[in-house]
Amino acid sequence: MRHLLLLAIGIAVAGCAQNRPATRADSTTDDRYVPRIVCAATPSQLTPHALPPAQGRGSRVDFRGAAQCVHDADGAKVPALLYRIDGIATPIALRARLLTDGDNALAVGVSVLDARFGEIDRFGFDRFQQRGSDYQLDAFINRSEPPAAYLLLTPDSAWMDRKARQVTGSRWVAPIITPTLIATYADGSEGSRQVRFRDMGELTLRAIPEQGSSAAP
Repeated sequence: MRHLLLLAIGIAVAGCAQNRPATRADSTTDDRYVPRIVCAATPSQLTPHALPPAQGRGSRVDFRGAAQCVHDADGAKVPALLYRIDGIATPIALRARLLTDGDNALAVGVSVLDARFGEIDRFGFDRFQQRGSDYQLDAFINRSEPPAAYLLLTPDSAWMDRKARQVTGSRWVAPIITPTLIATYADGSEGSRQVRFRDMGELTLRAIPEQGSSAAP
């Protein structure tokens, strides 16, 4: 009887262990995008933002924090940032910088849209060049018919959750000046890390009209 009682207690304890809720240590962090508002069917239903001033480096924008939700071409819900540029005369020098945070790197594409939200041009994430630990796009928006009116930033689905090895380094030079010698001494360091491309992170964006251009009336 004593052995039967111990066996029953052991089965009950095992059952409780199997049914207990998962803890943080037992599960991976799920940071997939979850929209906080109703998702727009098309970019035309998004509320556009004003572009930051052309002067300076531009303020940092948290992509997910500032984004609205839109359905992409495959029907998936994705974060999107829409900016108006119809008050800026073309050609426009466009600079977008995507900032790397720890092991995550923001990977978006930039679509140039007309007033009816038709796509005039698109710069995918493959057009961004690594600058230190960040990624930067330098491109021109030329005169077109119909003219460019909006910039739409959305995650580049071809790059989501891909990983890459980043190599970064620093270098410094010090002068050496003596009564008999003038020279320099140089040294530096190099490191690498693996980053994962995501739909989350910070960015800066600048759109500068070509010198001599004026805003459209």
